[in-house]
Amino acid sequence: MHIQAWLSLLAAGTAHARMLFDFQVPGARPVSASKQHQQQGAPPGAQAQSCSGLSRIGLLPDTIEPSDLAWQPLLNQLFLVSDNGQVLGLTVDPSGTTSAARSFRLKGLDLEAVAVVPSKPDVVYLGVERPPAIVEFNLTSESITASISISSFLDTDPPPGASLQENQGLESLVFVPEPGNGSTGHFLVGRQQDARLFVFKTDTASPFALEFIGAIDPVGPGKDLSALTLWRSQLWMLYDKPKELHAVAIADLLAAISTAASGSTSPRAPAQAASTKQSRKNASLLPSSSIGTLAFDVRGQEGIAFVTHAGSQQEWVFVAVDAPHKNGRKDLLQYEVDTFFICFAPHGLQSIPPA
Repeated sequence: MHIQAWLSLLAAGTAHARMLFDFQVPGARPVSASKQHQQQGAPPGAQAQSCSGLSRIGLLPDTIEPSDLAWQPLLNQLFLVSDNGQVLGLTVDPSGTTSAARSFRLKGLDLEAVAVVPSKPDVVYLGVERPPAIVEFNLTSESITASISISSFLDTDPPPGASLQENQGLESLVFVPEPGNGSTGHFLVGRQQDARLFVFKTDTASPFALEFIGAIDPVGPGKDLSALTLWRSQLWMLYDKPKELHAVAIADLLAAISTAASGSTSPRAPAQAASTKQSRKNASLLPSSSIGTLAFDVRGQEGIAFVTHAGSQQEWVFVAVDAPHKNGRKDLLQYEVDTFFICFAPHGLQSIPPA
């Protein structure tokens, strides 16, 4: 991988201080993740890995507040959205070198999530936190072509014994295609506060429309969900404050969606939303095979994308960083897949699911 010369000047401590996750205790010294993880599963004789990641902050505007990431394989581009309405497209070449490709600004939109439909390279789907909505944005015309409010779903049925928090609403978005059909599938919308996934069916070959199916309580700690992404037949769920990454097989997820669509509910009484009975499926006990829970050292991770280059088939992991307090670090970090799992997965390379 070719790395700009200036990156070689970054000291290990400096790189880690801007890493995944903000560690801004006054007077504290960052602890190397490689020392906190045993790096099990590394090849025999391999040197200890640097777990700081390769910073791509130089490609981002100074005003960026990274919120989420999504990879469009037909374009070999990584899309990043910001709280202040910015949408960036970054090209990744076969060697992993990343460069800025395009930039848009949607004023007045608090963008917390981004998703792509792999078969539609001219469109990205944006998640707006307040009021909650999914926006279809055409990259060619540089215009919003549709916007659907989902407030009547996300702003109902609060967690037990709690009220809904205004700044912990829509936080993540991903499109899950139906097997064997590239245009039909489901958008999963993640609510930050309780990690509930709201499921909407859609046919992307038709004008943008959503049909509410039900809701799912996914695997993981059940709070502060920050991102959703797909890779290697798994749905990956990133949790900020708990500092965890969980995975569940897409086949198990689709079964949970089917159960939710049939009207099965958890013991909690369903809410009425837009004249549709809101069914819920408790999928918190779905198995994650041999992957286990990936654990991080500190906080701030807002988005994650597993990137497979269509030409070289090389793979990387990108993590968007927005520290939880006003003066915290912002960053975009790039990892080789092996390094990422050696550093953060409980079983090292053995935690990587089969291709």
